[in-house]
Amino acid sequence: MDWPAGETAFVTGAASGIGLGIARALLGAGVKVALAGIDHRRLAEVAEDLAGAGGAVMAVPLDVSDPGSWTRAADRAEDALGPVSILCNSAGVTGSGPGGETSLDAWRWLHRLTVETQFLGVATFLARFSSRGGRAHIVTTAGRAPLAGVDDCAAAPNLAGVRFALALRHEVAGTGIGFSVLCPGSADDPDHVGEQVLRAMRERQTFVLGPPPPHGWEQAAAECASGAWAELVDGLLVSGARRI
Repeated sequence: MDWPAGETAFVTGAASGIGLGIARALLGAGVKVALAGIDHRRLAEVAEDLAGAGGAVMAVPLDVSDPGSWTRAADRAEDALGPVSILCNSAGVTGSGPGGETSLDAWRWLHRLTVETQFLGVATFLARFSSRGGRAHIVTTAGRAPLAGVDDCAAAPNLAGVRFALALRHEVAGTGIGFSVLCPGSADDPDHVGEQVLRAMRERQTFVLGPPPPHGWEQAAAECASGAWAELVDGLLVSGARRI
């Protein structure tokens, strides 16, 4: 049986879009999937459709900004589907605008629903993965703006999310836990993205990249290749990335 067949995955933002595309790809690979999100009615409809197609799936209510909600959702998913070994943090928001015109409330909202939600997902599941041993994988999602050389203060939370994932990758090096960072474009086909995420997990690739910016990923990375960006450039050009 090829990994991850038989495993259990917890996918946030799974009611639509890329989260749903990832869930479909995982179900197609024989994975049991907990669909997590705030819109429980929509999730229930999606779960019913996917179960009707033969998938082992359930809907789990989750407020990604609430630590207690994460614990309750994780426990509920594992009680029903077994130990989770795959976390796909797909829920998130995007924004744009110069720093001088961004309100503090908007800044905090962006960070809470991007960086903090990634942290809460990892805080909920990483200890569980580590204590059980065996193979596991975490996928975090960040917009492609900071990787594409976009000079926009609203892209800062996405960059923080990328750095967070890279730091965690080093922390678990030598274990069975893998990390991938998904950096999709706004017009990417969700099902195609889901298939690329599945392949990246299987092949333990660090980045899953959407369509390149007009000047190409290599040029974008070269423009950022200094200081704090050095490891990120290495991840893009040396360690390998799966292109959507």
